[in-house]
Amino acid sequence: MKKDSMMLKAYTAIKQMIISNELAPGTVVNESDLQEILGIGRTPIHEALLRLSVEQFVTIIPRRGIEICKFSPKIIHSIFDARLIIEPNTLRKTYSMLNVDWLVKMRKNFSLIRDEDMLSNMEGLQQYIQYDSEFHSKIVTVLDNPYLSSLVDNYLNQLTAITIATTKISENSYTANEDHIVIIDHILSGDVDSACSVLESHIRKCHIDVINTYLTAY
Repeated sequence: MKKDSMMLKAYTAIKQMIISNELAPGTVVNESDLQEILGIGRTPIHEALLRLSVEQFVTIIPRRGIEICKFSPKIIHSIFDARLIIEPNTLRKTYSMLNVDWLVKMRKNFSLIRDEDMLSNMEGLQQYIQYDSEFHSKIVTVLDNPYLSSLVDNYLNQLTAITIATTKISENSYTANEDHIVIIDHILSGDVDSACSVLESHIRKCHIDVINTYLTAY
């Protein structure tokens, strides 16, 4: 396998371990541990970790190892500041580009989360996180701007890692789930102003919730 392909394989595997909380925030590992776990050589592992360091998933500590980032309040604030700038403004451009069948499917998914009370358990929360990430990512990726899409995918992955790391089901998760349904209804009716307004409010509420739950856990 080519060098770049091995690096990408290592990068994807380590990143997924972080997002799934298999490598929890604050955990310290070293390159040899990861080589053994993944069966990948030193150079691809090292290059993957450098990339993850730039994306703020890990911190490389000389002579100590690699620490999985704890996502400080500053990082969390920065993520949500970016979300407020990017997502509502992008939705104004992309709402008419979103596939109606996909929107209907996502509305059904969020409704099922509510109707089946899936947020009462961790498995349901993880399913909600998957739908949430898909929805917010699609708002931006449909624009077909690779630079913007990469930024959004990165911070959504960070938020997934943060949410799973807290292993706490917040009451606000129920409200956030309802927000998605309302946003989709506004998009389907062509009311982009209302959709963007609810989206902005949704992001602000999620910001407060993430900060509170993460600081309680750490």
